[in-house]
Amino acid sequence: MKHTRSATKLIQPTANALFGVDDQALVNTIEGRWPVTREPAMGYFPQKYWFKMVATLRDNRISYYCNLASPYRLDEEALKCIVYELDVYVFADGDNKSLDVDEYVAQQRKLVYSADIDYILKDSVKFLVDWICHQNRP
Repeated sequence: MKHTRSATKLIQPTANALFGVDDQALVNTIEGRWPVTREPAMGYFPQKYWFKMVATLRDNRISYYCNLASPYRLDEEALKCIVYELDVYVFADGDNKSLDVDEYVAQQRKLVYSADIDYILKDSVKFLVDWICHQNRP
């Protein structure tokens, strides 16, 4: 099946992170669905952290959806990372909410994540929430 969408444009690539902007990004899910984002977005993909952030613009307000994910790999085909089920949503007013904890537990049992991966992800959630509480932004 061929999927069409606008191309992500990489901006300010550095040795430590990539930034990309997109409108109607195509997302491959674990269920094999290919949803398209509904609003313009800017992604921040740090190389040394186990998360990625996507800032979305809706009604002239910015919110952030933060996925726990492996560090990225960029090849000729795409920007790739393993996205885990733990997420943190940062509302436009700065409040945040952890999402999908039950899904993570279910997937951890199903896919048998190693103790090392489980530790890295849980530690990354703590780091990310601390980062957000100190109002750091990409």
